[in-house]
Amino acid sequence: MRHRSSVPDEREPKKGRVSAFEKSLKSYADNKSNVVINPAVGVSFDSHADAYDFCNLYSWEVAFGIRWNDSTNNAEESVMVQEIVCSCEGKPELSNTAPVSTDCKARIQLRKSDDNGWYILEFQGDHNHPPFGACKDFICKTIELFDDFGSLRRDDPSFHQFKTVLWTNGRSRMQYAHFGDAITFDTTYRSKLYDMPFALFVGVNNHYQSVILGGVLMQHETVESFKWVFREFVTLMGGKAPSTILTGQCNVMEVAIHEVLPDTTHKWCKVHVLSKENEFLGPICSKKSGFKDDFQKITDSMLTVREFESAWQHLLDKYNLHGNAFLSQIYDSRHKWAKPYFKGKFCAKQTSMQRNECANHMFKGYVPLNRSINMFVRHYNKLQSDLDSKERFEESRSGKRSRVMRKGVPVEEHAAKICTRTMFEKFDEISFQSGSYVVDEKERGKTYLARHIRSDCQECWSQVEFEVTIRAEDGAVVCECGLREHIGMPCCHAVKVMIHLGMLEIPAGNIVKRWTMDARDNLLADMIEHENDKAAESSESYRQSKLFIHAFEFVKFCSRSVLTFEVGLAGLVRLGQERL
Repeated sequence: MRHRSSVPDEREPKKGRVSAFEKSLKSYADNKSNVVINPAVGVSFDSHADAYDFCNLYSWEVAFGIRWNDSTNNAEESVMVQEIVCSCEGKPELSNTAPVSTDCKARIQLRKSDDNGWYILEFQGDHNHPPFGACKDFICKTIELFDDFGSLRRDDPSFHQFKTVLWTNGRSRMQYAHFGDAITFDTTYRSKLYDMPFALFVGVNNHYQSVILGGVLMQHETVESFKWVFREFVTLMGGKAPSTILTGQCNVMEVAIHEVLPDTTHKWCKVHVLSKENEFLGPICSKKSGFKDDFQKITDSMLTVREFESAWQHLLDKYNLHGNAFLSQIYDSRHKWAKPYFKGKFCAKQTSMQRNECANHMFKGYVPLNRSINMFVRHYNKLQSDLDSKERFEESRSGKRSRVMRKGVPVEEHAAKICTRTMFEKFDEISFQSGSYVVDEKERGKTYLARHIRSDCQECWSQVEFEVTIRAEDGAVVCECGLREHIGMPCCHAVKVMIHLGMLEIPAGNIVKRWTMDARDNLLADMIEHENDKAAESSESYRQSKLFIHAFEFVKFCSRSVLTFEVGLAGLVRLGQERL
């Protein structure tokens, strides 16, 4: 009986080894050859999969398809030679339901090396058919990136390797324009091959889903590196800094954000702060009944600073923990992670990077830790594509299905009309919680008290009354708890007052557009600025903005029905054929 060989299908990663993809890009930046990805004889790869990905990128650039073909095995049935051929390989047959075979002889032959890597043994690049229409977007963006690096290498002989690489795309920039107010930046994913942290800029859309805004590979986590990353990210996103950024605990990152993003609120991820909770508080939890629940209430449920401070002191007194070093440490940093200290600061309901699925969790399902650097960009695009599919599903779901209401009051019905399905469900939870409060009038039409109906059953440190005011300028219902400003939705105290006053609609001042169905139905501020600035007509950015404004309106109109879509698409195709 034959047994499959235990010889691994890839060679051991080696720090400092430059991948075939990187070599090709550097060569293009230096020499400006006809192609970027060059599958020359002798080019080597760490694995079978890396070799195929490289050849696939080449096929994108020169516009043809590829597929696996014949392979040769050794006596232990381990593949030693693998052939990759053009998708038009093979003789055409009349019975073929997809007659694309042209007997094309283009092919790449791979051979396994002694160190269990792979290399190109033979390359035949001539095709007997026209190209299929290139998929060049990724290649072109990469060329631009490495053109800049090539200039650096030519001008500075000491420049030998890339220390930090940041990338984004048009889809991410559009998402940032709508949902870049509160973002997370996580560097927990680390490539084993390069020992480089991989970071994702992530936002939250109007369906409360993660949206990818940019990716970063960093060799050194220094103040200067982070300053460059944040500065370039904001530049790529049109110059507008986020209102809030959520990160892990990192002193050098904190310094960089303070210098580069001085007007941005920097918040630490609560999960990172409490990551050693089990290690330091585990014995206490096991010995002191009730401690874990009390501690979780403080870290998760506090609304005001007064509540937090009172509850914290009560916890220390109740369990005699005044000298606990871990509790002292996280208490001293409470202004950087605890929700009550961010009153008035919009965080899009984010307290933890786990809400946005940290980079380590999001990315590891798409590319193994030991894959080469080119895989990061490819699988970054795959991750973004999958998230976009989920977003489109939610867009359709929100537009088609009716809402189930718990209370049936007018403000709930109004929320059902304007909010996405997910955010309506969150509003409905808030509306349900409002049932635990009654309203007392302090000053008619101006100030009210929302009081918990079971205040006698609450913790001694719990705040059971909240003052709610009606803002004169826009009629907004504003609560002292500050939750509306923090998450962008009215709190249960404000909703209770709205119901008490019989409001038919949620006041405009309580509606944050980024959570509504119309979140994307607006023009970017910088585009409007260009629209009004006639002196800027000579600039490329003005021309792009002007075109985008009209294109945006055109897309909105054409997406209204199947007929307008077909007419609009036909017009665009015609225009493309007639362009100069």
